[in-house]
Amino acid sequence: MNKLNYSISARLTHVANLNGANYNPGLHAAQVTLYLLVQNVNKASVGIGDYFWFGLPLYDSRHETLEEYAAQDLGKEDATKKFILNVASKALFEGSLHAGEWIHIKKDIYPLLINAFRTAKANGYLKSTSLDDIAIESTNVGWEIPGTYNAGIQFENLSLKAELK
Repeated sequence: MNKLNYSISARLTHVANLNGANYNPGLHAAQVTLYLLVQNVNKASVGIGDYFWFGLPLYDSRHETLEEYAAQDLGKEDATKKFILNVASKALFEGSLHAGEWIHIKKDIYPLLINAFRTAKANGYLKSTSLDDIAIESTNVGWEIPGTYNAGIQFENLSLKAELK
């Protein structure tokens, strides 16, 4: 692959924190991230099936800009315990969805994905996986809301296109 061109436009339509006096920012948030599951698909590899999460953040109710986050996926009973890397929002777009305005992303994210893979390897994940073994196996995007919120987001022009060698 030479490039992985990602584009999306997004606008927060509304968000209301309904947690009341029980609100704890360490526990409660409304977040939207597009995740790519990057998996070893090489049938000849010992590491076939191993994967990591590559996150492209759009919104977090607690922060207007989001820093890079890299760690093991933990925190709830059904957590995958796999490596997860969310890139910094500034690596994708200027501004914030907090303002209620549209944000527009048009970016080659391949260098960010390669960096995430290398970071996963440096942290002891994907031990039997090489760069040539990996592919994007699935995607998901939407709200992750631990807590009580009323929130909405609008998307337009979502696209993810690879330019192959």
